[in-house]
Amino acid sequence: MTEPAANANTTETRAAEWIVARRVRGDWDAHKQAALDQWLAQSPAHTTAYLRLDSAWERTTRLKALRPPPRRFALRNILPSLPTLAKSVAALAVIGIGLTLASGPERPREQTYATALGGHDVLKLPDGSQVELDTDTVLRVSLVNKREVWLDKGQAYFQIAHDPHHPFTVTAANRKVTVLGTKFLMRQDSKRLEVAVMEGKVRLESSEGAAQQRSALLTLGDEAVATKSGMTVTRKTPQARAQVMAWRRGLLIFDQNTLADAAAELNRYNSRKLVIADTATGALTIGGTFRTNDVEAFTRVVRKILGVDVQSRGDDIVISQKHVGG
Repeated sequence: MTEPAANANTTETRAAEWIVARRVRGDWDAHKQAALDQWLAQSPAHTTAYLRLDSAWERTTRLKALRPPPRRFALRNILPSLPTLAKSVAALAVIGIGLTLASGPERPREQTYATALGGHDVLKLPDGSQVELDTDTVLRVSLVNKREVWLDKGQAYFQIAHDPHHPFTVTAANRKVTVLGTKFLMRQDSKRLEVAVMEGKVRLESSEGAAQQRSALLTLGDEAVATKSGMTVTRKTPQARAQVMAWRRGLLIFDQNTLADAAAELNRYNSRKLVIADTATGALTIGGTFRTNDVEAFTRVVRKILGVDVQSRGDDIVISQKHVGG
């Protein structure tokens, strides 16, 4: 049955509001993401409207990055004439541009890109560089006067076009990576920042305070892990480098990883979460290659290979060791 026009308009408007909140405003957090996920799950019409408008937003904002922004007076003339946020895709583009300009002339123009849980996107920047975004990642880009990028959260693979006169910098967790032309992986979460070099070299600088300033020159195979307490650099084998890059093909490769670590990796890609019942279960090790979005296949393997107990509890899958006689 076709959705009534009034309901369709309401759905379109609400989808547009979600997109503006996530794409433009700077206060998006886990609670808002959970609310969005709940709204999307309420109806296939919600999901369809959101994905269609979000795709249109992506196309529009990428075109905006390639041309000068419209004048402020034009925005004031246009915005009052829009009856709803979802009147048209053009309305979304104008609103997004207007809110960006309203932040003030002292800030550089930034383009924000984000992937949803389980999402994957490839960005081709005007300078010839390419950035590949993993699940639940937020990246801000400014190529005005300087080549600057901010990785707010998540994981991204950078392939940077060589330009000795304009170094490319990526800032994350109060640390900055400076490159001229290279390929490297960055991953940031609440506890640590990881930088792995796949080609060329980068400089990782820390500015946690004058007494703790540190920098490291990373070359092919180097992986740096930076936390609040310090920074370590190790050399990874080609096999280990291939393992950490498997997400680009939609895969996770485990090589005697603990069950706790493997579960945490899968949880980054899926709304249905794996819960390890206790530390002894989490210390068990697992190897193998799994699809990032196939939690069920992973649980079948661990049940068969490790002999653990797997129970579904709402949106969680609880894994524990079987008790003798239980």
